[in-house]
Amino acid sequence: MPAALPSTLLDAALRGVAIALLLLLALVLGRDRPRLPAARAGVALTLGLCVQVIGSTPLFEALVPRLWQAPLVAVSVGNAVLFWVFVQALFHDDFALRPLHVAAWVAVAALAAFNCAVVAGSASVLAPISMGLQRAVPLVFAVLAALAAASHWREDLVERRRRLRVFIVVTGIGYSLGMLAVRLASPHGRLSGLSATADVAMLLAIVAVVAWRMVRLAGRTCSPRRACRLRCPWPFLKTRGRPKRSQARTPSPIRPKTASPNPCSTPWPSTAPIAAKT
Repeated sequence: MPAALPSTLLDAALRGVAIALLLLLALVLGRDRPRLPAARAGVALTLGLCVQVIGSTPLFEALVPRLWQAPLVAVSVGNAVLFWVFVQALFHDDFALRPLHVAAWVAVAALAAFNCAVVAGSASVLAPISMGLQRAVPLVFAVLAALAAASHWREDLVERRRRLRVFIVVTGIGYSLGMLAVRLASPHGRLSGLSATADVAMLLAIVAVVAWRMVRLAGRTCSPRRACRLRCPWPFLKTRGRPKRSQARTPSPIRPKTASPNPCSTPWPSTAPIAAKT
């Protein structure tokens, strides 16, 4: 136990930093762009990753009953769907959340919760089929995310912002596929202490790089010589819709200038009618 204490403390420290950074990103995205679909999807994804970081703790997986783990496992597996939705919203300006996206997340979460609470560890005939479907979820939605990014990534003309988006997609897909391979190679799909620490360290590195580049690009977006009228937006999120074409203004007709009346020069009204009546 004393030999494993340093690794346990390191794992707990990495998870704490990762959760704090994910919550910070969710707070900033929800504050700065609350109506933007990419910001909403980003907030949902960051919160889902917080749940995943907590649920993938080795002690949590070993000591907590499976019935209690089922909701956290459902959210963790459903993050693959949220990542696909986030990539679509990130690269497509006219993206709108549809019932298909919600149905996909609900179906994946229900499948993962059912497998964790009922199927896992049982001798059911449906166990290989349902577990195989769950293991295929990260692969399927990673491919869908890659296709969504490849079909729209050239539309962004800002080079730095496009690089950041490509980094998010590539690292997200690589992380999903890598952790899928590690869990397939682990007994009962559980991560060992070393692999769990490597998992959270990889996720923390990705989140830290994204946050650092977002802040760096935000600082360059606003000119340091003059204050911005609004809060600096996160540059990797584009405002929804396309800018309108500038229309040439028709010159207004020139009107002759008229001298403004001088109130001191205007005569007082005549009092002759009043004098006649008296």
